Order: sequence, then C-alpha cells, then structure tokens
Amino acid sequence: MDKLTTRRKVILCAVIGDYITNAKPVSSRRLLLKYAFKCSGATLRNELSYLEKAGLLNHPHTSAGRVPTELGYRYYVNELNDKGLNLDERARIVDFFAEINSELDNTLEQTAFLLSKITNYIGLALSTQRVYFSGANKLLDFPEFSSRESFAEVLDIIQNGYKLLNFFHKVLYTGQPVIKIGSENAELGFKDLSLVASLYGPDNKASGAVGILGPTRMNYGRAISAVKCVTSNLSQTLESLN
Repeated sequence: MDKLTTRRKVILCAVIGDYITNAKPVSSRRLLLKYAFKCSGATLRNELSYLEKAGLLNHPHTSAGRVPTELGYRYYVNELNDKGLNLDERARIVDFFAEINSELDNTLEQTAFLLSKITNYIGLALSTQRVYFSGANKLLDFPEFSSRESFAEVLDIIQNGYKLLNFFHKVLYTGQPVIKIGSENAELGFKDLSLVASLYGPDNKASGAVGILGPTRMNYGRAISAVKCVTSNLSQTLESLN
C-alpha cells in the first residue's frame, strides 16, 4: 500500500473514530457535516473509495457508509500517539497503586477491576499461574455481543485461564503494549475482539501481564494509555514491596 497523504490519514481516522463511538457505517455526508473537511463531497467520496480499494475501509452492502477493516484499525493504531487518558484518570491510577499494600493475588484482582472501570472493557491481570478478569458483562453493552451465545463463548475462553496464559507468554516479549486486532486473536477464538496487553514486573523482570479485551472498534488510544500507565505503576508497586 502506498503511503497515505495527510488528507487521507485524517479521513481514515475520522471514519474510525466515528465508528468506534457510534457503531454505525460512516457516510461522506456525515463526515462533511461533522468534521467540515475543506473539500467537495465528490472529492471526499473519491478519497473514501481510495481507502476502500487500499483495504482500509469496507462498504457494507446494506449501507451507504463505510466501516473500518482490521487493516484499517492496524493503521490507525500505528498512527496513535500515547494519548487517551486525561490527567485525572492518570492520577487515579497512581493513587490506586499508592494505597496497595496487599498480597499479589488481591493486587491483581483489583488491577483487573481498575482497568475495566477506566476503559469499560474487560480488564485482565495475569500471574504466572492464574488469570484475573473483571467487567466481562460490559461486552453486552456492545451490539456486536448482544447475542448471549457470542458472549458465552468469550466468557468460556477467559475462564479457561491455561489457554490465555499460554497465548500471553507467546505474544508478549517487550516492555511495550502488544495490540492484537480481530483475527490476530484467532488462536484464542477472539476473532471479533481486540487485545491490548503488556508485561509487568519489578526491575524489568516479567512477573505477569495486564491487558484489556474489547470489541475491534475499541477506543485504542484509551486502551493503550491505560495499559501503559497501569503496567508502569504496578511494576513500581511490586518493586517497592519486594
């Protein structure tokens, strides 16, 4: 794929941002009304057509609008800077870990709850032997998982901690968050979900991992920022407790 022009980048990010928020295909008319692009409707439609041919957007048959593809999400994630959480939310994470003085199991359980509370997705915290999760029922708020059957499948995989632990051990290998989008999680059966995760541990020694699991149209900026902030503070807390 050729390098995108600045205008095409902006249009792609606008489509993805709007779809993340509203879960509805995004039309050229909506983009013109909401974002006031300085180009004609015909030019905007041509740019959307280019992004579709490049495999970054898809055009559902029943809609006049477009939705992101997994490749589009991947491009979007790669373009993101570390932004998403505001200062109050970051301070909340710092304060949370400043008050932690309990054993590791309880700390990880609370960490999963914190990640879910901040992002409204499933929060995950893993030790070398166990998986803690919180907020699984929040998936039911997303139309993609309104079916009880699809929700039950996800819950079953999460509760099967052994499979999740093995997957994390294979994909996490740096101090930076790893982002797996849609079918990149096929090994786990999470083809309609995205995973943002990172290793934690004192003195740069991995003790486990924390992460967020949500729909492919998750707010990646917030998810990545939350995982980074929690990883850093959890690692510092464990170092001080040793």
